Amino acid sequence: MAGRGERGLAWREWLLKYEDEGLPLLDDCIEVFRKWSWVRGYGGDKWADVAEFTRARAAGEMSDSAFLDRVWTLEHNGGNLFNKFYTRGVKKLPAVLAVQAIDTHDYQKLRQYASPYTCRLLNEAERLGAFGRVKQYNVYA
Repeated sequence: MAGRGERGLAWREWLLKYEDEGLPLLDDCIEVFRKWSWVRGYGGDKWADVAEFTRARAAGEMSDSAFLDRVWTLEHNGGNLFNKFYTRGVKKLPAVLAVQAIDTHDYQKLRQYASPYTCRLLNEAERLGAFGRVKQYNVYA
């Protein structure tokens, strides 16, 4: 198994094991995270919640929209789940999600978190008058 600092290798090994065992491995993860004693900052209920979420998605028990709605707010003991996969900008994610959750289309506020490329796209959308249009669809329907 991977040692300290070799997270990528550990994830790869886990994926190979999951490909062999499937959903029963996730069931085991849920049980281990909930029932074992963990050193502070590792395992426990928050990781069990992540494993349950993953299992529900893998088993086809969750719609695409439900997955997208929840995945961004998953947290483990050290913060947002995605800080285990990348580090660039992850500390800003809660602020971006808070603006997005209000659903006021506050693109000026979101712009402060956007990449230069995204800012150029926002400028073009503003030029075309896209932000004055009423939202015509419900993504949760």
